[in-house]
Amino acid sequence: MAATEDSDTVGRDPRFELADAESAQKNWAAAMAILRNIAETANSEFVERRASRRLAEAARRSGDLELAKSVLRQHFTTYPADTRARSELAKLVEAIESAERQPQNRYWEHRSEFVYLYVAKKISQAIASNANVVADVGSNGTPILEWFPEVPLRYSVDLNKPYRAENIRSIKDDFLNWAPSRKVNVLTCFQVMEHLAQPELFALKMLSLADVCIVSVPYKWRPGLKYHLQDPVDEEKMLAWFGREPNYTYLAREIVAQARLIQVYDRRETAQWGSISAEQFRFRWSLRGSESVLGESERT
Repeated sequence: MAATEDSDTVGRDPRFELADAESAQKNWAAAMAILRNIAETANSEFVERRASRRLAEAARRSGDLELAKSVLRQHFTTYPADTRARSELAKLVEAIESAERQPQNRYWEHRSEFVYLYVAKKISQAIASNANVVADVGSNGTPILEWFPEVPLRYSVDLNKPYRAENIRSIKDDFLNWAPSRKVNVLTCFQVMEHLAQPELFALKMLSLADVCIVSVPYKWRPGLKYHLQDPVDEEKMLAWFGREPNYTYLAREIVAQARLIQVYDRRETAQWGSISAEQFRFRWSLRGSESVLGESERT
């Protein structure tokens, strides 16, 4: 009977047992160092291949998904027909997808009760009540677009983590390079501009793409917060970025946290609004539901 890859007849390297012991204690760095050494000094293809697979597994289990990805890429370059490695690849894909979901879920759960999101939702739903196309920019995997279930076309645009769900067009791209096939009626951009090196370019792109832009930023937060490049942000800084006054401004103060500034920019007019209601936008873009009365051909 032919020897299997993991059988003693292949010449099992005793260092695998050392790696197993380290893995059992979750000493992943030590386990991976042993496995890497085995792969580099293996005296047979079988041992090298097994060590490479096990290194990818240890990296995945340690949470270093980028290392696991790198190891498997190299593994399949050398051993493209390794069926055992396909099982590890499937586990890695699942781990990556789970990792992409979980941070956004925690992010969203932490913020879902915030005052600013409640206000932003009310404003956005009023404005987009009959919109045909809505885009959320810098989504970071958050379900903002679920606020608009009746909108026929919804885009989530993010450089790294667009929101993914049924009936959502997820665009993983730099917003400054994005060219939608349809005119955007309403664009939302929440807690994004403070992270940008050139927010004025982002602002001008938003104004050029959409009929109405709804934007939120941290309001007068102290400088030095990790990943925030533009703090403190206030009305004067927003004016410099957008080159015009907003139509509507709402300062949302959290009960036990900092405030956020929400501003609305209507491309059609510059007049200041004292309030926002769905009636303002009821007939702006469509008469959704009118096909049941007029028929599709008459309506269009």
